[in-house]
Amino acid sequence: MVAIRDIQLAEETARDLRAQGQRERAAAVEALLALASLVSEADEPARGVWTVREAARTTGLSGGLIHEWIDGGELPALIRGGRTFVRPQAVWACADRLAQATPPPAPSARDARGRRRHHESLVAGLPRENVARQEALLKKTQRDGQLSRAECKELIALENQITAAAAQLLRPQAKRPARRET
Repeated sequence: MVAIRDIQLAEETARDLRAQGQRERAAAVEALLALASLVSEADEPARGVWTVREAARTTGLSGGLIHEWIDGGELPALIRGGRTFVRPQAVWACADRLAQATPPPAPSARDARGRRRHHESLVAGLPRENVARQEALLKKTQRDGQLSRAECKELIALENQITAAAAQLLRPQAKRPARRET
């Protein structure tokens, strides 16, 4: 187990190295701090780490992308007992970087209005209580960086229910022939 004072000293060392312009050494110390944090948290996974599967389900990202981040050194991880653990805050940080790095192309005003109307009609058909609870859990995840096991299970169940409801709403649209551009 790593003592709190050791972590504080390592954080100070990383700051000092950055201040001296030694970014690579500071990054190495920070990576070790992240790993030490994961090791202590992995002893009790419900207390602040996710498996890759939990991270993918909670964030909506693919497990493959999360593994790419781990393999590329962008996302610190701990492998214990054949399971890979990651910190929620680190996953959200990678997701934020991804969102900033690849901005979507701006739709035309007409396309944007059509998409907005389609989105609103789809959302209006979803079970409101489920959507509200899902939003509350996602906000809690972003605010606190973690959910309890029960909340994770609830979020997954809500996502499955909302997905099923959305699929049911989209089925008639999928059967219609596509509109032609004129």
